[in-house]
Amino acid sequence: MEFPRDRILCVEDDTDTAEMMKVLLEMSHYEVTLAQTAADGFYRASSEHFDLCLLNSYLPDESGFELCRRICEITGHAPVVFISGAAYESDKQRGLTVGALAYLTKPIDFEALERTMTRLIKGYRAEHLECLKDGRGLYHFNESGSGSGNPALDVKRRNDDEHRSREIGNGLAQSQRGAGSLAARAERAA
Repeated sequence: MEFPRDRILCVEDDTDTAEMMKVLLEMSHYEVTLAQTAADGFYRASSEHFDLCLLNSYLPDESGFELCRRICEITGHAPVVFISGAAYESDKQRGLTVGALAYLTKPIDFEALERTMTRLIKGYRAEHLECLKDGRGLYHFNESGSGSGNPALDVKRRNDDEHRSREIGNGLAQSQRGAGSLAARAERAA
């Protein structure tokens, strides 16, 4: 049985950096979707399921900070991590203030990025499983039964919740049987 791959949205306008991130993350067994603009990143974040979002703070059509704020307004959004060349403390604080859970500066220490991603995804999964145990799912619906105002998207999100909970449950069970961490799998593959 294949271990489920965590889905990562990487919003990066520099093509070379985006492709490098995609290759490195895929080598670490992540499924990666790239977006080069804030508009495309927001569309994907609001219409697809991701386990984590990686954002650059500088994007051609909107700041990554504004994109982060909008993504964080989506109920049940994935954790957000900034990967940015903006290394000032004020930039880091702004990123965390708008909802990111981590802010890493370029050049990226890939091992630090992977540790951060693993920690945040585990937390996201734990929250997801807790919500499902409570019967809520990650997407909280109002009294009319609609979370987004778009019934088709709400049904898709409910189905994503159910599908992902099965994947997570299978993945946790497999992990408990000795599948190990990403780092351990990478070491075995090398």
